[in-house]
Amino acid sequence: MNFRSNHNSVLLIANQESLPELSAFCATTLAKEGIKILITSTGIDGIFAYNRYLPCIVIIEDTLPDMRGSAVCSIIRDSVHGKDMTNIFFVGDSSAYLYSTYADFFFQKPLQFELLGTVFKEYFYQRKISSPEFVGQIGNAKRKQRNELPKRLETSQCIVNNVFSAYSELSGDGLDYWSGDNNSDIYGFIFDNTGHDLLAYSQTSAIKTMLKISFKLYQNGMIPTLGKILYDLNNNLFTVFDDDPSPVAVILFHISFEENTLYYTPANMPCFYADYGEGFTPIKMRNAAIGGFQSVDYDNFSLPLDGIQRLLFVSDGMSELLTLNTDDIPPSDFAKHDDVSGIIIDIKRN
Repeated sequence: MNFRSNHNSVLLIANQESLPELSAFCATTLAKEGIKILITSTGIDGIFAYNRYLPCIVIIEDTLPDMRGSAVCSIIRDSVHGKDMTNIFFVGDSSAYLYSTYADFFFQKPLQFELLGTVFKEYFYQRKISSPEFVGQIGNAKRKQRNELPKRLETSQCIVNNVFSAYSELSGDGLDYWSGDNNSDIYGFIFDNTGHDLLAYSQTSAIKTMLKISFKLYQNGMIPTLGKILYDLNNNLFTVFDDDPSPVAVILFHISFEENTLYYTPANMPCFYADYGEGFTPIKMRNAAIGGFQSVDYDNFSLPLDGIQRLLFVSDGMSELLTLNTDDIPPSDFAKHDDVSGIIIDIKRN
């Protein structure tokens, strides 16, 4: 697809019979994109309208009253701007014209409007993410997300590390961990936000900030439990995102080596994993997601560290890939198809 045209217009060149339905569909579908619909019913008018307005998309029907649409298509494609600024959608009875017209897309009659709408949606999404402004925003967000990842942490009690693999340009996941002042406590969280775009990233950044602030209060005894942190986070998301936050799965954890206990509070995370020396065993969890309903209470849980050599906290993108029995899983399902993130904690045993 070509995205160099800055003109927010679509030119429709169709005969009088097809024009009403096609123009109504385009107007309805493209209204939210702020796209102007230009309409002509002859090939000659279409060619001159193209040269005047330089639209980003031209939809050409083959059966025009004064010339074949395939001829109009080839004229526009070989014009000064047609090669690298315009996408041509050709509607005809036979795909035999496709190669001679150099159209980008061919739609067989009778036209499937649902398919045309899908192509429109993909085009304007790709056009948006290809714009210099958007690319710059994505680049800045990627650098910030990468720079905010925690480093490998080693204390006298454990070693903590992470994996962070985005499905797309940006990840909707977030994680962090750190040690307490006396190195006898490890605090952290991992969460899975809906989406992989800038909107998801903005919520991810807000969640990380709110969690870090709340954890500081928790460490100082000003917030009594991890469940209270999630209760406050849930309500705050509705305030920050105008009562319409995206659902978030999260787990908070606090390892107290003095008490030999893992304290944790989940929100819609299916499980975490504990290794007692024979491989990872899933520890099932419950609780509602963050961002679903306001004023939800989140239960607190604990697990003795006796016998545990490693702990693994992961987002669902990674837990879907972790299985003890892969015999029934088709090979195609082994590939990553979501953001993947995880925190692994190796407990030092003397």
